[in-house]
Amino acid sequence: MTELLGKEETLRLLNSLEDAPPVSIRINPNKWIEENAFIELKELLPIPWCNNGFYLSERPRFSEIPQFHGGAFYVQEASSMALHAVKSLLTEREPMVALDLCAAPGGKSTLLRDILPDKSVLISNEIVPARAHILCENMIKWGHPEQIVTRSAPAQWRETGLLFDLILVDAPCSGEGMFRKDQNARAEWSIDAVDTCAKRQREILDCAWPLLSPGGVLVYSTCTFNIKENEEQLDYLVQRYGVQPMALDLDVPVSAHGKHICYRFMPHLTKGEGLFMAVLQKTDGMDIKKINISAGNTKKGKQISRPPMITDDVKNWVGNSSGYEWEMDKEGIVHAMSNTVSEIKRRLFDKNIEVLSFGIAVAENKGRKWMPAPALAMSSRLNRDIFDIYDINRQDALKYLKREAIIVPESIKKGYVLITHKNLPLGFVNHLGNRSNNLYPSHWRIRHLSETGTDD
Repeated sequence: MTELLGKEETLRLLNSLEDAPPVSIRINPNKWIEENAFIELKELLPIPWCNNGFYLSERPRFSEIPQFHGGAFYVQEASSMALHAVKSLLTEREPMVALDLCAAPGGKSTLLRDILPDKSVLISNEIVPARAHILCENMIKWGHPEQIVTRSAPAQWRETGLLFDLILVDAPCSGEGMFRKDQNARAEWSIDAVDTCAKRQREILDCAWPLLSPGGVLVYSTCTFNIKENEEQLDYLVQRYGVQPMALDLDVPVSAHGKHICYRFMPHLTKGEGLFMAVLQKTDGMDIKKINISAGNTKKGKQISRPPMITDDVKNWVGNSSGYEWEMDKEGIVHAMSNTVSEIKRRLFDKNIEVLSFGIAVAENKGRKWMPAPALAMSSRLNRDIFDIYDINRQDALKYLKREAIIVPESIKKGYVLITHKNLPLGFVNHLGNRSNNLYPSHWRIRHLSETGTDD
């Protein structure tokens, strides 16, 4: 570290690692509710490099805030929100297809989803099974319809034939930037770990580069300090692939330790943890026309099927559903999706890429009737006018989120009722008159009211 910063600045960095880490959140622009929605979160202070990011004066018990479970905000480390600066490079572009190759737990993926041009599709991928399911839950709760969640090794993507306009590689790293907030990161660090991570990062980058369309943008980031996992990886990309590093409108120090423009967030200089980020453009083949994803015919994947006849009543559960395709997954859940999501998903199925979530999960067939899927309540395309709504207080909201029974007034007609808290949808119940069945998913339920948060 002394080689990187010098003796005096290294001492400042080491001293900063003993300070309490700042707490920050990023709000969901599609679920922001003005009237007292965040009364539990005291003294929100804006994060300079992210429009929707805020510092908190103290760390609350996030598991006791219903809006956290409803996807109204994401607990995210402030430096990680620097990805928001990439938005300025995307404003003039047409709808894009983007890939977050190492996406769990979902902080950067949800942020990337917010800054992509309208009608863009994001694929969020994670190879580790347990982390992939956490990613899936977080992306579903964020509620955007134009997204797909997958579990796959980076090398498998070459087989799909897909090209991406933007690829994010938030690479697995030695975690030096997390030393302040995570004691385990300190205990697990070693020189061998740095070498292992650097090798793995290079393998991932070599997998990612051929997937990038001509003129496409690659974002590379780590949460570590050393040059080997950062500037040296950037040098490798420039030398091997002739990439063009891109400048961002970021008021943070530009790294002085490499030949090419890149950015470092250091806890003794910025209010956040350690982060390295570089943005690169693929200049080779920019005169080549990109393949239209919607063009061509692909055989139907083995894991999907046409759903049984869906009534217009069910289709109306999704707002503006006339342009959507409808398909049933292997679990019997009917999904609504755009043509682009549908075509990408078919290609993934054909190449045995495991798809965990796609489009909008709308309904499940229950004999002669349809039951709304829990994910529908999380979707920004939920048609709230279709359902009776029961808005509950915080105490009842926490009971609902623990999958306990809540009492629905008899004045509300029998059937599926949308449960909200301060106008934010949380899920559904099946109201039977004298009682109601809680339809919140078991794997989402609160098990212990203790502090939680993803802090990606």
